[in-house]
Amino acid sequence: MLPPKWDDFPNRNDARCACGIWVLLAMAFIGYLSVATMSFRESLELPDQEEVYEIERQLPPVWIRLCELAALQAAINYSIFDHLVAKGRVNYVLPNGTEESVGLDFNVSQPEIFRPTPDFRCKRFSLNMRMPEEALMPYHVFEVGILEPFHSKLSAANGLYTRGLFFGPSLAENATNPHACQEEHLLKMWVPSSKLPGLRNVVMNVAPSQALWSDSLGGRQGAPCDDTHFFADISMVPEAPLHGLDAKKFENQSVTARATLRMVVPIAHQEIQVVHFHNDLVANTLSYIGKLVSATVIFKLMASIFPQIRQKRYHFLTSIPWLSLGFAESAESAESEPLIDKSLP
Repeated sequence: MLPPKWDDFPNRNDARCACGIWVLLAMAFIGYLSVATMSFRESLELPDQEEVYEIERQLPPVWIRLCELAALQAAINYSIFDHLVAKGRVNYVLPNGTEESVGLDFNVSQPEIFRPTPDFRCKRFSLNMRMPEEALMPYHVFEVGILEPFHSKLSAANGLYTRGLFFGPSLAENATNPHACQEEHLLKMWVPSSKLPGLRNVVMNVAPSQALWSDSLGGRQGAPCDDTHFFADISMVPEAPLHGLDAKKFENQSVTARATLRMVVPIAHQEIQVVHFHNDLVANTLSYIGKLVSATVIFKLMASIFPQIRQKRYHFLTSIPWLSLGFAESAESAESEPLIDKSLP
């Protein structure tokens, strides 16, 4: 609807009022369209449906992430990765009763350092082995040790433990996948000195999961990252550290490069919890078009505020003298006008 013309109103105040109302309506119309457009653009970038279900599928290889604080490493100029010992093993039982075990000593200098968040520097290790689908009660074992002597800033319990190591299991194919990094949080644990006998055991409970993104047109519109596997609900049951030990009793103990922390990741079954994020582009587009049509129709209906009468000019239906609005036409002036236009032949 075009704005009203000033010349169509015999009263200038009527024209100002009509134009002011039209401007307010036009601003409301433009504002509504802007909000609707922004909401539509956001709906294209964010999935609006989420479905959770479970399927039975062969799991991808399990990884262990070993991390250190980047700020602490830079401050003391000491990296745990340069003094690390790590190895892994996977055990499972076949239906015929055969027990299988595969182990490997990791080359700690081979994996590249990655950063799941700006705060951490990490490396990850895996046997790169998929469990047979018929495997029963598989569990992964990762053993870690730190070469001594420890840095004094990392020493704990009179040098019998070292701190500063963070770890966590991972099921992601890509170490830096944003969704996997958000779901797979890290855990902190003191690593015993090799002077202490045995290993400190930690059992990590996990829920194998997978995140998928799709849209109603067969694509992946709105997906923040690639589809990925991940471990959800990570928790640990650690063996308590030995407090109150006299460090002098262990001064003469030999220091060997060996693993002193054992991390066990049991996986009870091959079921994966799938979280499927879906973006309904068709419904969102139709909703946006409906908002545009309804806003346009309402704006056009507002033309009734500026009614047209039989005379050439317009005015408000009522006269409000104290606001100088309207046009009060006297009976004499109305009677003085000829009923037939004299200009007609």
